[in-house]
Amino acid sequence: MIAILLFAPILVSGQENSTEKFVELNVGMASIDGYSYSLDFPGASLQGRQTHQIAENRIFEHQVGFAFPSIVTGKLAYGIGNL
Repeated sequence: MIAILLFAPILVSGQENSTEKFVELNVGMASIDGYSYSLDFPGASLQGRQTHQIAENRIFEHQVGFAFPSIVTGKLAYGIGNL
């Protein structure tokens, strides 16, 4: 049901949609405190991202990729704005 609500604006949009595609690389360190251990841990992700202008001032973005240490990562976003 949630997926239908997220993707419905894209499917019913009668206007010409503009789209941007790009690849994103993130690298960083996580400091994990509050557990029985405390250490810095490296992480990285490589993601493909696509942003759609689905209405005059509405944007939908989806992102999926590979990550270390979690193997797979992704994101869905819906917001107000213009490309």
